[in-house]
Order: sequence, then structure tokens, then C-alpha cells
Amino acid sequence: MFKKILTKSLLIIISIVFLTACNPKWKVDVNLTPADKIKVEKDIKEAMAVIKTEQKNKTKGSAMAYVVLARAYEKQGDRKKAAKVYTDAIKYGLVSRAIYNNLGKMYERVGEYKLAIKQYDLLLEKFNEKKYYYDIALAYIELKDGDNASKYYDMWKRKFNTSDIVVEKKIRALRGV
Repeated sequence: MFKKILTKSLLIIISIVFLTACNPKWKVDVNLTPADKIKVEKDIKEAMAVIKTEQKNKTKGSAMAYVVLARAYEKQGDRKKAAKVYTDAIKYGLVSRAIYNNLGKMYERVGEYKLAIKQYDLLLEKFNEKKYYYDIALAYIELKDGDNASKYYDMWKRKFNTSDIVVEKKIRALRGV
């Protein structure tokens, strides 16, 4: 099982390197106020200091420093750096819902739905988080895969005894029903 998870993680990391080189959505223009710029730069410095200390002391510590650092890069509009921070955390051995979830959401924002699905699958595998059935269904809708969207949506719907009319409408449209 560990080997399977490690293999998936390495494939995702390789995919990121390739995709970030080809996708202009990885860098976005942002309009930060001078005060926001100072705060973001401070967050980056502090998070990097924590990460370097943990790596120097060979302790894994908390994933929070990685999340803060990645979010700061995202606030600067650099999704490529943010994705690298998350993948570095995974390579470093941190197992965190926030890291996998945030990386999945970032993939969605840049239109990399297959990679987002891989992150959500890892959340299901590692944490048994059934709520990600919904996110997987939404990603399959974006991929125009009505069958898989329906499969994951139905699992989510059964698990949480709820529904989403908008999602159901999109799936029906994809399936031609």
C-alpha cells in the first residue's frame, strides 16, 4: 500500500513539473496593496524559517508552515511555486488533509482536473474522507465524463443523504438524459 501511494505521489510530482511549464494559468496577475505585499512577504519568510529548521533538525513537524507558504505564493499569483511547496511537503513525508486538498483545489483552478482527482483519491485512500466523492464528481463534470461524475455523485449522495440539483442537472446533460 505504501509503495502504491508513493508511486502515485511521484507521478503527480512529475506531472506538475511538466504541466506547469505548459499552462499559463499557473501564473496569475494579482493586485496586492502595499500592506498585503508586506504581510505576504513576512508569511513567506516565517514559513520558510520554520521549514528550514524542521529539515535541519530532521523533524517533520506540522504541515501548517507548508500550507502558509503555499498560500502566500498563491496570494502573489504564483501557483507554480505554491504547487511545488505542496509537492515538497508530500516528498518530505508529511501526510496532511490540507496539503492534498489544497493541491487538488489548485489543480481545479488551473483546469488540471485529472490531477485534482488524483489528490482527492489520495484523500479517500489515506483518510477515508467520503466528502471528496463530491469534489471528484465535480472534476469529472468538468472533464465531460458523465458516467464517472454520476458514479461519484451517487456515492456522495448515498453517504450524506443529500443532493445537489445543479450537479444532477449537469450530469443529466452530460449523459444525454
